[in-house]
Amino acid sequence: MANAWLRLWHDMPNDPKWRTIARVSGQPIATVMAVYIHLLVSASRNVTRGHIDVTTEDLASALDVTEEVIDSILQTMQGRVLDGDLITGWEKRQVLKEDNGNVSQTAKSPAERKRAQREREKLRKQNEGGRDESRICHDMSRQVTTDKDTDKELNPTHNARESAPISEQEVLSLQAVPPVFLDGLSEPIGKFPMTDSWHPSRDFRRRAALWGVALPEPEFTPAELAVFRDYWSDEGKVFTQVQWEQKFARHVNHVRAQVKPVSKGVNHAAAPGGTASRAVQEIRAAREQWERENGFINDG
Repeated sequence: MANAWLRLWHDMPNDPKWRTIARVSGQPIATVMAVYIHLLVSASRNVTRGHIDVTTEDLASALDVTEEVIDSILQTMQGRVLDGDLITGWEKRQVLKEDNGNVSQTAKSPAERKRAQREREKLRKQNEGGRDESRICHDMSRQVTTDKDTDKELNPTHNARESAPISEQEVLSLQAVPPVFLDGLSEPIGKFPMTDSWHPSRDFRRRAALWGVALPEPEFTPAELAVFRDYWSDEGKVFTQVQWEQKFARHVNHVRAQVKPVSKGVNHAAAPGGTASRAVQEIRAAREQWERENGFINDG
């Protein structure tokens, strides 16, 4: 019986993600990469390909490390190379097809792939013809003045939103998706935008310690959480629960490091909006520092 295969990409050994995951989790790069190889094999063997089902105990036994080491690596991989139990980019990198004589049971033959290509081209031409007819009807309908057209002229913001490119509308709709909770889970799955009701998990302080961020009691204050929510709600970015908690841990740590003791006899109560603006500035500075450390900003 022939061995089953899976793919690796050429830049994998030097991928900067491994260094980031190793630094955040506090574990060696070699251990991080070894864990990822085991996850690839698990995802390839699984009935639902791309989803891992290997346990923390099995990984720890295979690599001769503690389960705490595996937990810290898996948590840090979330949002980087893992999305829940799905390996990120699996469908793109692990395409089912003939490869070196190893034919997948679900792989298409060359004739089937050619037939599917012709069907796609036929469907594309039909869609283009339908769009042309729709465009002609639309141009004719614009010659008629209606109250709805007048409303759009009086409300340019609404009109601009309707005429936005489809790709932009899709992005806006994705950012508006609320967190999704599954039965039996206390945390949302997948990526979601920041909301006014977001909270870190109950074991947030323990998780922060695994990420190398020591948070004394209390691990955060309502004011720190409110400023964090306000800033990221305006940004409109989407991240997983673990990624949001990592950002929040660094935010709390950075803000507290910037706090200076207040001199006796000095009253800062009259400073208008000073705390809020400083907090936002500190969040922006922390975010720029994180992006610079992870290669998103090039100082050169």
